Amino acid sequence: MKERILYHACRRQVYHTATPYIILRQRYIIEKRNFYDIISLKEGACMSENSCYTYFRITGNFDPDLITERLGLVPEKYWKIGDKRRNGTLYDFASWEIGRCEQYDVLVENQMHTTIAPLLDKIDTLNEIKNEFDVDYTLEIVPTVYTSNSSPCLAPSLKVIDFCHATRTEIDIDLYVMDQE
Repeated sequence: MKERILYHACRRQVYHTATPYIILRQRYIIEKRNFYDIISLKEGACMSENSCYTYFRITGNFDPDLITERLGLVPEKYWKIGDKRRNGTLYDFASWEIGRCEQYDVLVENQMHTTIAPLLDKIDTLNEIKNEFDVDYTLEIVPTVYTSNSSPCLAPSLKVIDFCHATRTEIDIDLYVMDQE
């Protein structure tokens, strides 16, 4: 598949993308194509892009260092009970996060797969941790959708559902809907 070049008129920058898209000038409808072309927006017609990120989070009463040791994975973000927040207050729960995926895909299940991939062979360990400590597991999905863009598909695949069921992981979708700028 050939690489696409997008020229965004309001930012005057060129973006390269591996996914072929056409943005129609008036209606901003996005549709896939298999041929190379250069896409330009009307002068001054700024279009904001949808985005989404996903991550897996453990919260509760535990020592994050112990979770790191047991799972054999290094978290991307964590804090302990009693650590200071930016506003000066103290956390009253611990948190351990891994698998943050910010590579937006209109099929968000692909991002979910990327997030849970390092955990798929650790289901038994996750269940041992859940039985031993007071913890909750959450698969966080945070899409930002602009009203004039197409909506992402937020449905998890059976693989994601099976993982969440096996580990008693909740799926939390924090959906942000924005008007065009």
